[in-house]
Amino acid sequence: MKNISEKFLKKLDIFLLILFPIISVALSLALNANLLVSTLLFFGLPSM
Repeated sequence: MKNISEKFLKKLDIFLLILFPIISVALSLALNANLLVSTLLFFGLPSM
């Protein structure tokens, strides 16, 4: 049972590591954000 949950959590982590930068880029483009806001979104969103 533990092995299944570890595999699931690893896949979830990888999925989120790919998803958060994509969300940050989309928000930066949608909000027409400057460099500072884009950088904060790119690094700040995944750290939450």
